[in-house]
Amino acid sequence: MVPKKKQNDDGEDDLEEITESLNEETHSSEEKTRLVNNKTFNEKRDKFAKSPASLVMIEGPAGYVGKRWPLDQADIIIGRSMTSTIFVDDKSVSKSHAKITVSNGDVYLLDLESTNKTEVNDDTIQALLPIKLKNNDQVKTGNVLFKFLESGSFEAAAIETLQNRSEKDPLTGIFNKGALNLKGLESFKRAKLLKVPLSIAVFDIDHFKGINDKGFDGRGNYTLGVKEQIIFPEISIDKIKGISGMDITFVTNAENDEQSYELLKAFGMPFANAKKEA
Repeated sequence: MVPKKKQNDDGEDDLEEITESLNEETHSSEEKTRLVNNKTFNEKRDKFAKSPASLVMIEGPAGYVGKRWPLDQADIIIGRSMTSTIFVDDKSVSKSHAKITVSNGDVYLLDLESTNKTEVNDDTIQALLPIKLKNNDQVKTGNVLFKFLESGSFEAAAIETLQNRSEKDPLTGIFNKGALNLKGLESFKRAKLLKVPLSIAVFDIDHFKGINDKGFDGRGNYTLGVKEQIIFPEISIDKIKGISGMDITFVTNAENDEQSYELLKAFGMPFANAKKEA
């Protein structure tokens, strides 16, 4: 809002009053800056500091762009061979194209006399001569481009988080259909080539309808029945002698069932007929 100009007895604008009016409106509309929680930030930073260096594909086969490979082994092979540590299904990449060596926290890149050479920041490196990688170096193998991120990189941690969100169900942590489409063919090829068994367990969790809301006792408490104890990840199926169920009762200080229902729903209880907020 623009304040109205005030005039003094001489007909001139009273600049002092105008300035005070502007300052009052500015201070009333601005929100106070929130104090940073340094403890939380430092905990995240310390956690990221322990993460290994990594390679992230920024150009290459569509299913692999954005994927991050942690460099947590002493020797890592980049190549088109199914036995490669970093497998790249692209014909411009040799079967054993390049080698990465991690030593005392430093990361070195070695071209293995590949057909289409290996480049670092657009410079072709000499075959069989290791060079030390620096943070944000771009590594090109054939037509495939990687970005090197050093140990403790916040960017690498963010990419890992996004990758997990795209490949795993947020509730169960189980790999989703997207991950199966991305990794399935590669896994089958690898198992066939190496002649090793491969098993896939499929869980149908997309049609979960929620839990029954009929378990209230009239006094604000709620009981949930469980038919099989093996739903809990702490239970080892190989060690149990039989399937058994149980009742889990939530005791609250709510005055009635309606209050208890709203309380449990606020805690995230997935009731089947929970009303959606408008």
